Amino acid sequence: MAEAIRSTRMPSGRNQGVWLLVILAAAALFGTVVATRPSLPGSPELVRTLESILLWHSLMPRAVRP
Repeated sequence: MAEAIRSTRMPSGRNQGVWLLVILAAAALFGTVVATRPSLPGSPELVRTLESILLWHSLMPRAVRP
């Protein structure tokens, strides 16, 4: 899903807000799954670092880019 979001061209105009809302919803869902899944390997700090890298460095900059 992240790759599809990253490779899709951002729409402009009225649809941009809808697209941003979809991106934020996907990020929130991913964060919730990562935060509530107890069987993930590694320490909680490692999981938070992984979540930060995946969300903020790959999804969000492309979502707000003009």
